[in-house]
Amino acid sequence: MTKRRLRIDVTGLVQGVGFRPYVQRLALGMSLTGTVKNSGGAVVIEVEGADQSCLNFITLLVREAPVPSCIQKARTVRIDTKPDEQGFTIVGSDADDSLSRFVPLDIGICPECQRELEDRSDRRHGYPFTNCCECGPRYSIIKDLPYDRERTAMREFHLCLDCSLEYANEQDRRFHAEPNSCWVCGPQYMYYDQSRMLGGEPGVEAAAETIKGGGVLAVKGVGGFHLLCGAGEVGAIDRIRTGKTRPSKPLAVMVKDLEQAARVAEIDCATRALRAGPERPIVLVPFKSGLPIEDIAPGLKHIGLMLPNAPIHLMLLNYLGEPVVYTSANRGGEPMIADNHSARRELKGVADAWLIHDRKIINSSDDSVLRREAGDTITLRAGRGRAPQ
Repeated sequence: MTKRRLRIDVTGLVQGVGFRPYVQRLALGMSLTGTVKNSGGAVVIEVEGADQSCLNFITLLVREAPVPSCIQKARTVRIDTKPDEQGFTIVGSDADDSLSRFVPLDIGICPECQRELEDRSDRRHGYPFTNCCECGPRYSIIKDLPYDRERTAMREFHLCLDCSLEYANEQDRRFHAEPNSCWVCGPQYMYYDQSRMLGGEPGVEAAAETIKGGGVLAVKGVGGFHLLCGAGEVGAIDRIRTGKTRPSKPLAVMVKDLEQAARVAEIDCATRALRAGPERPIVLVPFKSGLPIEDIAPGLKHIGLMLPNAPIHLMLLNYLGEPVVYTSANRGGEPMIADNHSARRELKGVADAWLIHDRKIINSSDDSVLRREAGDTITLRAGRGRAPQ
């Protein structure tokens, strides 16, 4: 049997999307040996086996790549075989700047992580930083490439035994998930108001009660701080507009799910597919009824809707059962607020309470804004989930 060994340099959006575990599973399933590693902003694969198996591997590599990934180029060269090599392994990264440096993007919570978040028997029940290879923070926490935990804001949080076992288990969906964490070893949220400080689920409940009571809540999300209030609370909306010096520009509304979205706007099949994707952008859709549109989007017939992009948003909306106005906490023309101390200082008089976490935001970003028109998707603002690509 003729054997060959190939080096495949894969460039594009291939880091932070579970690409290395995918490559390993594919190669092992085809009885191929070799290695895969992050290199610069790309992935380098060495694969060895029967001629036809190697060629089939290249075809499947591109055709069945993980959904969040986007292969720009797969450059293949033949190299010397390694007859004594055993198995197919993920090896240490290197900083090869000769390869394209695509930065991995922040990805909205996936269905499996949402299920864990809401399952009272799961060890991550109610944990607002639940993530896996298919979802979670990437761009917002990365300091440098290649994308490994030691070069992210997660470096400060050391994996507990359970999370370490997941990270090392080839069959686990958190295999080499760099932001992996749990209640024991990961970041935490803390709720503050004028008189108290609460952590854990009691803090999230108190935050939801602030909104339910007609107040304004400042929340530290994935890419920065946002202001939230009940979507029907005209007084709170006016306070946000005054605090942001944004008297007439439209504000976005976050809904729990597409069923809730359909109560307030016209949601067609194309928009449903767009909104259910990994970006979780703001999408402009025709307004229907149920919200004070003149206060949210004065003079417009469209409203900007979005689904929860992080577990904390889903938790808040589960408690509330109603949509919320959701807008960046910075004043008009100013950059996103990403620092905890700045948020407490600059949002006094606007926010009634703060929900703040202890993971640093390395790269801040606002939300992407999209619109469907004549069958095409138009990007009005490239932010979280799209920038900096």
